[in-house]
Amino acid sequence: MTRFAQAFGTYVGARTVVIGRDPRTSGEMVKQAVTAGLLSSGCRIVDIGMCPVPTVQLLVRHHRAHGGIAITASHNPAEWNALKFIGRDGFFLNTGQARELLDIITRENTRASAARR
Repeated sequence: MTRFAQAFGTYVGARTVVIGRDPRTSGEMVKQAVTAGLLSSGCRIVDIGMCPVPTVQLLVRHHRAHGGIAITASHNPAEWNALKFIGRDGFFLNTGQARELLDIITRENTRASAARR
């Protein structure tokens, strides 16, 4: 989770990111990991606490943030959790944007693997 959030911080360019989470028991732990990743990439965080995903989307626009991360696994079992990435327009990343984010994650994972060798 931390690496994905760090990559998202790189993707948005170390700017403001709104984060919110659903009430899953793992939500606070995941939020701390996401916060660490965003801070490590230089982002400023607007933590809106526990809320539904559309609230994160609306507050990205309201705060004129450069992106958002909703911590939720939607309708999946309670023990699961995931990240939903939101662009500066308040909408989920489109296919091209998601591909860019995945490219950043792949590059960072490749660098981390090389550094461990």
